[in-house]
Amino acid sequence: MDAPRLAFAVPGVPRRAALPGLVLAGCAAVASALMLLPCRTAGAAEGTEWALAGEPVPRKEALEFSGAACAPDGRCLLVGDEGRRARFFTIEEAPGERPRIVIGAAVALVPAEGDGEADAEAAAFDRGRFYVLGSHGASRRKGDRQPSRYSAYRIGPDGRAESSGALARIVGAVDGIRESFCGADGRRPCPTLRDGGANIEGLAVRDGTMHLGFRAPSPGGQAFVVSVPEQAVFGQAAPSTTVSRLALGADRRGRERGIRDLAPVAGGFLVLAGPALPEGDEAEGGAVVFFWPGPGSQAVPLRPVGLERAGVKPEALLVLGEDAASYRALVIHDGVEGGAPTEYKVGKPRG
Repeated sequence: MDAPRLAFAVPGVPRRAALPGLVLAGCAAVASALMLLPCRTAGAAEGTEWALAGEPVPRKEALEFSGAACAPDGRCLLVGDEGRRARFFTIEEAPGERPRIVIGAAVALVPAEGDGEADAEAAAFDRGRFYVLGSHGASRRKGDRQPSRYSAYRIGPDGRAESSGALARIVGAVDGIRESFCGADGRRPCPTLRDGGANIEGLAVRDGTMHLGFRAPSPGGQAFVVSVPEQAVFGQAAPSTTVSRLALGADRRGRERGIRDLAPVAGGFLVLAGPALPEGDEAEGGAVVFFWPGPGSQAVPLRPVGLERAGVKPEALLVLGEDAASYRALVIHDGVEGGAPTEYKVGKPRG
């Protein structure tokens, strides 16, 4: 029997048949509006060919995709670290047809403070709302503190985003992070990412708790996850933190790993781990997916992922589904137009 085709709506996208739970975002053709074009994942260990339709995305933005998340009903959100917007998207899939991604309406991300870019690095979904997180880090070249980078966003069912600057005060007080965090205390210049300055790139939200994955600092490949009540950021709850250190080690080139993304799965989270410090514009990326049961536990390596191309770095991790033995995971890259989304089969940890 053929799988049923289900439908849902996203602002800016005509209502069409779609199968929720399988998601993908971006390819080099993303700048071509309303044209159905192939999206190939050549060079991937495991790849799936997709097509793209919908609204155009400027090239600069399409080079810098950094996070994606989907709701259980198939509504999805894509973010990038250029500009001040996120984008809704959906997917369409049916037996015998090429799956396609439909880019929809943009969502304005207005920072709680400052008029610069939002520097959005991560996205998540929990209990009816999407969440987006700025890097909370100094600018990479000058080391100056740009207030617009220090906001968290919550997007409601109406598609509008509210912003909060409370998170900076919370994580800036955490031992081990405080020393490299560019706060509002006037210390200048701040440590940049190249110097191990604080930078958040992973976000997962589950049952009202925000889990923040730090790319840096990660001394000795011991990365930080700081867990914070959502209501301490967007409500009136008292600030509190649970700090976890994940032993991610170093890659084969000796580069210490930090967290590039987090994604919730049954019984824990998947961690996309890549170099903590900047690799350089022409360096090859590469990452490893870990399984982390959550606070109080250590992360277990599962498999390497990512395209080994000059200047292309794995940046976002989206779980497409899972069964008893494995996860279907999508990796989206920075440094290539459209993100070169590539699907991998990731075996679950044994025992």
